[in-house]
Amino acid sequence: MFLPRLEDDQNTRELISAFYGYNHNYRIRSGEFYDMENLSSDNFPLFSPRGIRTKVKESAGTIRGLLLTSGETGADLAWLENGRETDPERDTVIMHIGSRDYDLTDLMDPEDNSEQQLLRFGAYILIFPAGVYVNVFTTETGTMGDTVTVAAGEEITYTLCDSEGSPYQNVSVRTTPPANPSDGDYWLCTDASQKGLYMWQATLSMWQPVPTTYIKVHIPGPDLTQRFAVGDSINLNGHLSDINDGSIIQAIGEDYVVVIGLMNRVTDSDVSDASAPLTISRKIPQMDYVCVSKNRVWGCYYGRNADREMVNEIYASKLGDFKNWYSYEGLSTDSYALSLGEDGFFTGCISYQGYPTFFKENHILRIFGSSPAEYQLSSLNARGVQRGSYRSLAVLNEMLIYKSATDICVFDGSTPTSISEALGRDTVYYDGVAGATLNKYYISVVNALDHPFNFVYDMAHGIWEKEDSNIRVEHFSASENGQVYAATDTDIYGIGSKDNWIFSPTEERPESEKYVPWFAETGDLGLDSPVYKKLKRLTIRAFVPHKSEIQIYVSYEDRPYDELVVLRGNATITTQSIPIKAFRADHFKLRFVGHGDVRIYSIAMTYEENGEENGEYRI
Repeated sequence: MFLPRLEDDQNTRELISAFYGYNHNYRIRSGEFYDMENLSSDNFPLFSPRGIRTKVKESAGTIRGLLLTSGETGADLAWLENGRETDPERDTVIMHIGSRDYDLTDLMDPEDNSEQQLLRFGAYILIFPAGVYVNVFTTETGTMGDTVTVAAGEEITYTLCDSEGSPYQNVSVRTTPPANPSDGDYWLCTDASQKGLYMWQATLSMWQPVPTTYIKVHIPGPDLTQRFAVGDSINLNGHLSDINDGSIIQAIGEDYVVVIGLMNRVTDSDVSDASAPLTISRKIPQMDYVCVSKNRVWGCYYGRNADREMVNEIYASKLGDFKNWYSYEGLSTDSYALSLGEDGFFTGCISYQGYPTFFKENHILRIFGSSPAEYQLSSLNARGVQRGSYRSLAVLNEMLIYKSATDICVFDGSTPTSISEALGRDTVYYDGVAGATLNKYYISVVNALDHPFNFVYDMAHGIWEKEDSNIRVEHFSASENGQVYAATDTDIYGIGSKDNWIFSPTEERPESEKYVPWFAETGDLGLDSPVYKKLKRLTIRAFVPHKSEIQIYVSYEDRPYDELVVLRGNATITTQSIPIKAFRADHFKLRFVGHGDVRIYSIAMTYEENGEENGEYRI
């Protein structure tokens, strides 16, 4: 018995059942997309769009800083804003913290729209470089640095005193000891060889040196207790040079301060002049970037300081005290400053693994130790943060991620490693701004033409997603439980996976997105086979909700896309088999366009291999 001879079936089926996000390179693996917009890995390995961006706040002014922080009843959203939202008659600077508003107009320039860094330090939010602070639990506001200027013609007086400010009595000022002293009398010796203050002790019949001497500085003007405090490091500009720089306030009253010091007379004075007024000030250094680590505020600066001196330094505030940066008493709580040999501008800083970590474009600098006497600098010559991308620094799953000059890096404390190969090699990105939570790293960048791009990296799956460019994010802030907030110049959006409405009362909620439009374009398909092919059938298993749709297009050999089919919602998981008029081609691409919360479970392509010779779309 003879049976008919059947030809071998030349059909090949390729199944894609896992989708691996964005990969903007010429050769990519199955399940990746060369271009896309608004997809998400939330439902990995399924194909699905991102969630709706919740517009939490619309601002009438300019948003200059954003911070997700904690208040008395839980989390609070804080942002700094310039504009006329609270007062239509004048420009204001307002710090919004939850439902409370703090007017900082008298402390900050309302015409200055420059970006500010917001830090949480204990009960305070610190604003840099403005040098302003806000207590989140009270109405207290103020400046970290402060200066009191004595009016022209007013007199500052200096008096030798004890630690509480009481003047010494019975003081003789001379080069030799006075004759016939009484018990408790003082001798202010002006002889350079034994200069100091001595007290006569009758029981010992000798002059005993007073170990610590103090000067009471009387300063007319505003109540000093409202501007300074015991322990503050202050600067004066009188003629007593020994107490002018870095004196520590030992006692304070409404019109005086007591500092450690010695002079050649019991009392002295200075008169303020209009051309060179006398001042008392608490200074903070000029800093490019700041962070909080181990109960100190850390900062760095490269450039000319206020005195026009070139500096390249790292600073730390006094322990637990963000107002004092020049307190040097030989204690473990002292302030700290370090001059560096590594040249170049600082590009960012962050507290990572419990240590302040500073960046230049080609250096990573870390400070180890627990007190100024123990601090040690560790310098790593490696890819640092790109200049202008300091806001890209974020810690996710114990790893530090940031935008370098050439890529996006993850740093584990040893060596940075690139994670951004999927973003392609043909575009250089700048000015990274990022936030991170729940395995997701959100970053907004611009290209050389200042066009914005928004990307999301899923650390758990190693997947990049590209979102739309409708917003240029200037600030990110995130919580550990999944709330992520992104601020443009004028609006604040909730983009995380948790309840983003919690900071927006129902009656104040602005209009948000109605639905999410999306698209995805595959790479070139069919390159794994050297022969020509005919795409014959496309089989898609998907969930398409009501009022949602999927449009499918095909492009042969980089020609214009042709529409294949439109799948509309029936709110069930169904498998659609789409026959295709088969054109003979070397390679092809698919494009999926839609809107709504669809889910694609798998895509199967059936094609017939049809010879190696060249041809022009033969049927």
